[in-house]
Amino acid sequence: MVRKELNYARSTQQLLKKQAAVSDRIDYVVLAIFTEGWLELISHPSESKSSIQKMDNAISILNILDRQQDFKHFVHLKEQIIQNDGKVQPDIWI
Repeated sequence: MVRKELNYARSTQQLLKKQAAVSDRIDYVVLAIFTEGWLELISHPSESKSSIQKMDNAISILNILDRQQDFKHFVHLKEQIIQNDGKVQPDIWI
């Protein structure tokens, strides 16, 4: 998604969803929700409200679980995504 390679992003998103479904780690679930919103934002900018809501849902999960470092990273990432029409620096941490 960083480079707007949407076909690769979609394939990766599907793999991430599968991993989230079979794993007991919340990290995969949160990342799947967040990246789904990000991918939708890039793919369908007209539906930005629901895309941003998905990213916010993932961030809320981290806050509820008191994962403050991850929470801060994802808040920062979301801000960059929204401010730059879905583009972020390739070296950003996810």
